[in-house]
This record gives sequence, C-alpha cells and structure tokens, in this order.
Amino acid sequence: MEIYKIRKNIFLFVFIGILVSLFFLLSERGVFSQDSGDTVVGAARKQSLDTIMAEAGILRKIPHVGEVTLDFPVLAVAFSPKNDEFLVTADRSGGIKLWETKKRFSLGFTLAGHAKEAYAVAFSSDGKYLASGGADQFIKVWDIASKSLVKTIRAYTGTIDALQFSPDNSILASANLDNLIELWEAKDGGFYHVTSLTGHQGSVYSVSFHPNNKYLVSSGKDKEIRIWPIGTKDTQKILEAHMHIVLDAKFSPKGGFLASGGADNIANLWRLDFKKGKLLLSDEPILYYIHKGWVTRVGFSRDDKFFVTSSQFGDLRIWDLSTMKLIKLIPVFSSQPIFDFAFSNNGKYLAVAGKEGKVFIYNWRDLISESGVEAVQEANPKENVISEYLQPN
Repeated sequence: MEIYKIRKNIFLFVFIGILVSLFFLLSERGVFSQDSGDTVVGAARKQSLDTIMAEAGILRKIPHVGEVTLDFPVLAVAFSPKNDEFLVTADRSGGIKLWETKKRFSLGFTLAGHAKEAYAVAFSSDGKYLASGGADQFIKVWDIASKSLVKTIRAYTGTIDALQFSPDNSILASANLDNLIELWEAKDGGFYHVTSLTGHQGSVYSVSFHPNNKYLVSSGKDKEIRIWPIGTKDTQKILEAHMHIVLDAKFSPKGGFLASGGADNIANLWRLDFKKGKLLLSDEPILYYIHKGWVTRVGFSRDDKFFVTSSQFGDLRIWDLSTMKLIKLIPVFSSQPIFDFAFSNNGKYLAVAGKEGKVFIYNWRDLISESGVEAVQEANPKENVISEYLQPN
C-alpha cells in the first residue's frame, strides 16, 4: 500500500491537509457560497466536517463481531467465494493466512507467503485458487483445497500492488509498480502471460474487472484512471479526476457504478451506462467528496446499494446510493490508516484491515442500520445537512 511505502512525501501532504482545512474554514466564514439540497445527483458535491456529521447522528462507534490479530500491519484482505469459508490476510512480513469464518475467525492455515511485504490477495470466483503478490516481485497461485502452490510467476521489474481474477476466471490481472498491468491466462491448470497493458506514466496501484467481463479499470501514480476493453491493448477512456496519486478504482459488483479514491483526499463516484454493449460515462462524477486524509480504498456492498470509502485516519464512510447521501462515519482504528477492506460474498460481513495488525469484522446490517438515516432526517428534514456546495462565487 502506498501509504506505508511513501514516507518521504509526508510533509507535502501535511501541507495539502492544511490547505484543505483552510478551504473549509473559509467556507464556514461565508467566503464561498453554499447551496444545500436533498441530492447530489448531476453535480459534484463536496461535503462538510466531521463535527457536522456527529451533530447529525452520522458519527458512530459500532462494535465489531469478530477480530483477527497479527504481529504485523495487514495490507490486504479478501473472503473466499465458496460459502465465505475463509478470510485471507496478507501482511507486512509477507505472510498469507486463512482464517475460518465458521469458527469465529480462528486461524485455519498459513501459506508459505512472500519474502517481503505481501500487498495483494485475490480469489478466483469459483474459490478454487488464491493469488497473492508483493514486494518480492512474485505472484503465487495456490490451490485452496490442497493448500498447495500451483504456480509462481515472476513479475518483470516491479512490486505487485494489486491482483484480480476476471469474473469468468480466464484471466488474472496484476497492477505493478513498474507502470504495467500484466494479464495472465488461466488455462489447463497453469497461468501463462498474455499481454502487458501500457499507458500509465507511473506505478499502477489498482485493477478491477467489470462484472460483464468486458472491461478492466486501473489507477495509478500518474493521477489517471484508465478503462481498458478486454481483448485489446488500447485505453477506451482516461479519467483525470484527481490532483494526486489515485490509490484505488473499482467497478461495483453489479456493474452500475465506478468509484475512485486517492492521496488528494478525494473520493469520486460515476454512474455507468451501456449503449450497444459499449461502456459510457461522463467525465464529471455524480459524487465528489473531500476526506480529512488520503482515501485508501473504495468499495461497494454486494447489492450495489451502498458505497464505502476508507481513510488514512482509520475511518469508514458509507453512502446510500439511492439518495446519494452519506449515512455513516465509523471510526475503526485510532488515527491509524485502513489499508484494505472486503465484503463477504453473502454480504453479511465487512472486514477492515489496518496498520495496527488487526482486522475487525463487522456485521454489515449493523453498519447500515436505519438509526443514522433517521438522525439526519430529524436534524434537518428539509435539507441534507452534511452535503453542501463549496464553490467559489
């Protein structure tokens, strides 16, 4: 994860944080016009401070239902698709551990892992394979049933920062810190290099397949989000919606949305449309939110009804996509970054991993309980009190 690896820029981002705080301060003093409303659809919306959220009933500490503790920061997590049997963790020591969900997340077994930090884990959709990658520049593919190593793939020059299988399990994609996206074909029990996607002018930090199996989205250090049609080497669209590193970009599970988050403290959300099978989306996001710190990960509930972001300062934010309103701000770790989070495939659990070496598992229904939504409505029934335009006159 970039938060962990790039320390030399800390003073720059503290300065950026000060500028953002000053921006909000000036807006509070009336330097910028404010035009509140019930919806953010059709206009980029910058939303207000955590103090307002607390007053509105949004800021809530919610108990977790499970916990995993390691000796090292947990850099990636994922649930196995097969009955959510396992929660897998990848940590700074290079360890890959699988925890049994039906045994209160007790340790099931440990895989040999990596010689350096393990930054990425991904299951195939049938649950047969687990892929892991990290700073040792290797991708390892494991057979879960036999707990055996099927394939070791050497990346060309860079750390593996993200992995994902295509929905039909025919392709394994890797995001590399050598500016490349590598595609590996799963065939006859093996994995074979198909092609390299070039275009990013810096490290690539995320890859995500659209559920229709026709598109891949990537993000990187060059501040770009690129959308690639599968089967070609060409970029269909480049989104330039960030002012700094884009740490994550994802399609939603049902394919209706695209989200991004980055080191400029911004999270963006786009609604997707298709015409004659071709993906269409506007350059302008339908939701634009400034966090207090870096947006480390973005994601969606399994039913595409909720949008979730995590931050550098250890909190989760949840939006209801039917109203485009923020409904919860959840402090998970005490001013420590969240490195990754993952939904279980049945939608029951949300696992959140961080620098403290802990993974907290939440009951998703507890997180989206109606209390937060009702509190907002009671606080101000005529307007969304946590959403406001902050545009210069």
